[in-house]
Amino acid sequence: MSNIIAKLIATGALLCAGSALADPAAIEVDCQTQPLQGAIDSAEPGSVLRLSGVCLGNFDIDKDLTLMGDSAILDGENQGPVLTIHGDVSAPSVWLQDLTLQHGGTYVEVLESNYSAGGLLLNNLGAATMAVTLERVILMDNDFHADEDSAGAGGIATLGPVALTLRDSTLIRNGGIGPDDNRVVGGIRLGAQGQLVMTDSHLMDNENNGDGSGSGGIDCFGHCVILGGSMTGNYAGKDSASGGAFTVRSDGYLFMQGTRIEQNRSDSFGSGAGGGAVFGQAVLQGVRFDRNSADNSEYAMGGALFFRGEALELMGCTLSNNFASDGSGGLFALGQGYLFIDNTDLNGNRGRVGAIEALFGPQLVAQRVKITRNQGTHGGLLLGEDTSLTLLDSRVQNNQGELSGGIQVSAPTQGGEPAQVLLLDTRVMNNSPTDCDGFTSPACQ
Repeated sequence: MSNIIAKLIATGALLCAGSALADPAAIEVDCQTQPLQGAIDSAEPGSVLRLSGVCLGNFDIDKDLTLMGDSAILDGENQGPVLTIHGDVSAPSVWLQDLTLQHGGTYVEVLESNYSAGGLLLNNLGAATMAVTLERVILMDNDFHADEDSAGAGGIATLGPVALTLRDSTLIRNGGIGPDDNRVVGGIRLGAQGQLVMTDSHLMDNENNGDGSGSGGIDCFGHCVILGGSMTGNYAGKDSASGGAFTVRSDGYLFMQGTRIEQNRSDSFGSGAGGGAVFGQAVLQGVRFDRNSADNSEYAMGGALFFRGEALELMGCTLSNNFASDGSGGLFALGQGYLFIDNTDLNGNRGRVGAIEALFGPQLVAQRVKITRNQGTHGGLLLGEDTSLTLLDSRVQNNQGELSGGIQVSAPTQGGEPAQVLLLDTRVMNNSPTDCDGFTSPACQ
């Protein structure tokens, strides 16, 4: 087991231990006739409030509490975060169940700080960890309108030590909006002290429509575990340097298993990806990237994945039918990181490079990999200076390019060393116009 996996599984265990459902004896609150904030304020710590109807307003919690819905809706009326959970001297444990949080609309000029969210703000100023669990919760149509110095998310944002758990929940059509240099995410922005476990949950059609950095779906600055579920139709705008679906920031960790990353898009003018961008460490198992796109880029991009971090492991994954207008349709790796790929298929991707491009230092080890039917100026793989590729028990076949079809080692342009290639029990065959360029190997047919 890798150190990354062990670290992230430990994180998941901490989150599960920190969440417990409160006393089932519930206090009934009909939002048509009772003010919800008054019921929250008068409830004893550890109480359960069972809500019904549409609760209009912006609500605050600073104690242990459970809010359970009977098809209840919390509507922020576009006047601020729908719900804010505060921690200071003590860190509350809060459980949200069977609720919809909608129409939160936060404008930074009315805030005491430059950090907020449209739907759910988890703001912990203390040292102890706040534990918040969402079960069968929908966050929809929430927005965060930022200025150039602000950060946050349309859906959920965490600040300070927060353990956030999502189960069978959905974030849909949440947005971040702002000018240059803001740091806004459409769906979830997990802060550096945050821990996330997200199970069987979905991020759909969330957008960063601003000019600053931030994903459409989720930005992970802390420790994230994502199991199952999907990220579909999320969008990151120009200058985002992010993934349309997700981004792992430089000190962040992500373990993702069995998740579908489909039809996400980035229009970034900087480095990023239609699917996911990894600037820290990530382990992806059984993840499917399909029909993601990186358009209008002026720099290095990946249709499915962009990697410029410490370590990335792909195991049992599929990268298919992704597109990048510049860069690689499948995976773009840049800088001195370590990339391990096992039992993974890259097929039908299109870009300047069809499957994989690696530049300026990545160390790539791959086994049991199939790279087939990719298209571009270079159909299969393009390896730049100071990179290395070890390919075991793999196949590079039926890729089609204008200049090269299989594996191309390009000449150094920045004073570095040519890429080193080692092919063991591997076949490079039936690629057009060539199988291997810039190096020789018995594996090339």
